[in-house]
Amino acid sequence: TMIMNVSDRRREIGLLRAEGMSRLQITGLFLGEGALLGLFGFLLAIPGGLLLLKGATNSTSLAGFFIPFIVPYSAIVQALVLALVAVLIGSLYPAIRASRLEITRALEQV
Repeated sequence: TMIMNVSDRRREIGLLRAEGMSRLQITGLFLGEGALLGLFGFLLAIPGGLLLLKGATNSTSLAGFFIPFIVPYSAIVQALVLALVAVLIGSLYPAIRASRLEITRALEQV
C-alpha cells in the first residue's frame, strides 16, 4: 500500500521537495502516514477481535463448557506496540524511496 502511495504521489513529492522540504521531512511524512494507517487498522481490529472472542466463548458455553472471557490490558498494549513497530518497519522502505526521488524526475510525470 505504501509503495503504491509513493508511486501515485510522485508529482506531489516533487512539489514538496521543490518548495523546500528536506529528505528527512519527506521520510517523516510517509512514516507518520504509515503509523496513522496502522493505528486506525489496530483500532478497528481490536473491537472486531473481541467480538469474535466473545462469540467463541458464548458458543462453548452453549455446549456445556465455560471458558472465561479475560483479555489483559497488557496484551492489548503489547499488540499495539508490536503493530506500530511492524508498520513503521514496513513503511521505512517506501519512505526512503520517496525521499530519494529527484525533484526534476518527479515533476516531469504528468
